Amino acid sequence: VRPEPQALPALAQQLHGAGVRRLVVVVPHTPSLLPMALQQGLASLDEAAVASIGFEQLVFMRMAQNDRRALGLDAPRRLARWMLSQLHWMVPQREQPVRAETVAKVAATLALQLAAASHATRVLPGAVLWQAAQQRDAVGTVQAWLEGALPSMPRHL
Repeated sequence: VRPEPQALPALAQQLHGAGVRRLVVVVPHTPSLLPMALQQGLASLDEAAVASIGFEQLVFMRMAQNDRRALGLDAPRRLARWMLSQLHWMVPQREQPVRAETVAKVAATLALQLAAASHATRVLPGAVLWQAAQQRDAVGTVQAWLEGALPSMPRHL
């Protein structure tokens, strides 16, 4: 399911009403547009509304994506956007987009590991997703993150 952000609270409420107790929400973002504090915390009122519903386990996965807003622009604006896009070299590698297949594998691993984790609302930052993508098996990274064993990564909200 790919709901718009404003539809997320209503969908989450329906899922909770249907008996869902664990929810993983993959949230795409453009790294250069989302401040670090919001990459590791709730980034909108919609996310806060979902967190207030009362899921036993709620995880927002921050997934970096490429900026696709250049589509449909005239030639000078596309050129300007391309020139500015070269600044992506300044974005740390751990905040660069990860392949969708890898995101799906990490999300599935996370969903399986949640059963043994303590009840909480968490935000998996893009840096942890990137770190898990570098491993052949993401289980160790996901488990360490859930246990709060990864340095400088928040465990709970």
